[in-house]
Amino acid sequence: MLMLSPMILLMITGIMISKDVFAFLEISGGFAVRGLHTFAATWRLVFMSVHVGMHWQMLINMTTKITGHTDKNIIVTIIKRLTTLGIVVYGIKSFLIWISVKSYSCKQLLAIGILTSRP
Repeated sequence: MLMLSPMILLMITGIMISKDVFAFLEISGGFAVRGLHTFAATWRLVFMSVHVGMHWQMLINMTTKITGHTDKNIIVTIIKRLTTLGIVVYGIKSFLIWISVKSYSCKQLLAIGILTSRP
């Protein structure tokens, strides 16, 4: 359900934002709808990452079966794990930077009056 909710929200806001595909519906999507779309996309990515992490061992087993490599070498195992850790850390860092930039840009828009905090 956690992965389904943002996906449904993405579809609804995507329809509201689209001006070509669903032009006959005459639904308009303003700045708030775009923000909601971005919010849903971000959390969809987070939930999908958690989902993949929960099934990580299954992915490792499938990769081992497909490639036929059963490395018993401890150095190869350490290199693989460090590479995976590096990818995970980079992803978390990129996500946190993206969140901080979005938060900063919204604060700036509020400060100059382009974006209002009231509905």
